Amino acid sequence: MYKDLAVTTGLHRDHLHEFKGRLIAVSPDDVASRIGCGDVVIATHWSTAALVAALPRSAGRKAYFVQHYEAHSFDRAAVDATWRLPLRKIVVATWLRDLAAECFNDPTAIHAPNGVDTTQFDAVPRSVGHPPSVGLMYSTAPWKGAKDAFQAVSLARKMEPDLEVICFGAMKPQRSLPLPNGTRFHYQPRQDRLRDIYAAADIWLCPSETEGFSLPPLEAMACRCPVVATRCGGPEDFVQDGKNGFLVPVGDVEAMAERIVTLVTNGPLWRRMSDEAYMTRERFSLARSSSAFEQAILEVAGGGQTSTDARTVDSGYGEGEVRTA
Repeated sequence: MYKDLAVTTGLHRDHLHEFKGRLIAVSPDDVASRIGCGDVVIATHWSTAALVAALPRSAGRKAYFVQHYEAHSFDRAAVDATWRLPLRKIVVATWLRDLAAECFNDPTAIHAPNGVDTTQFDAVPRSVGHPPSVGLMYSTAPWKGAKDAFQAVSLARKMEPDLEVICFGAMKPQRSLPLPNGTRFHYQPRQDRLRDIYAAADIWLCPSETEGFSLPPLEAMACRCPVVATRCGGPEDFVQDGKNGFLVPVGDVEAMAERIVTLVTNGPLWRRMSDEAYMTRERFSLARSSSAFEQAILEVAGGGQTSTDARTVDSGYGEGEVRTA
């Protein structure tokens, strides 16, 4: 089954690669018959929201797990239409909750932020490397901002010539977006290799135009790596400007370069921010994230607000099933 999915996605490895559960691929026409009866059914992407909205009531109370506002990559009118469907939204970032309220007149979205696995992402205290290094994800998607990041690196190297670059990505480097000279690139690294990649960098750069949440910078922080991120949405929930990293305007390559140089040339400042970055992971642990998502499901299942003790919600959660589409 996984080989069929890999062919469909066009990747040799993707986010399903290490999933141990049973995978069933169904066409849109088969969704209703496959879902059956349940307590809660959740759309996990804008492309499945209308399918979930059309399911019979027997499928369960309907929710929409919103991980981004995908109008940056898909037809905006089609995406917006899904935000207006009668589905209870569960969102991963405060800016998405605010977007629901301010642009779609829906103040009921439940905030359940993503979390980082602190057993996987961890690192011992360290100092700025010699030479110093900056890490980032490689992507040719314009909204990911890699082009801006590489321009920032070029500017930073005028002040710090020995600055190295560490990258990983799901695709190999393309001629249309060449890597800076001397970059250490990791192609589709295994999950158990990511910690070492993050811990090898002194700064993690998130140069995106928009991000629903963006786990890589948070994972890097769990590995004691201060972050320089644009004000692109998700990272604004966990990057505290001047405390555990820096926030800069989207597209401001000069500001990115300046913050990079400031950090790698000021050891005491870097160490303070490194310690603060590490502590951030406790506020966004996988345990807290899982609990928040469970509370959200219970609230959806109960058809109202979560009680003081979520376990008292009479939702049939223990015996029923939660389905995703």
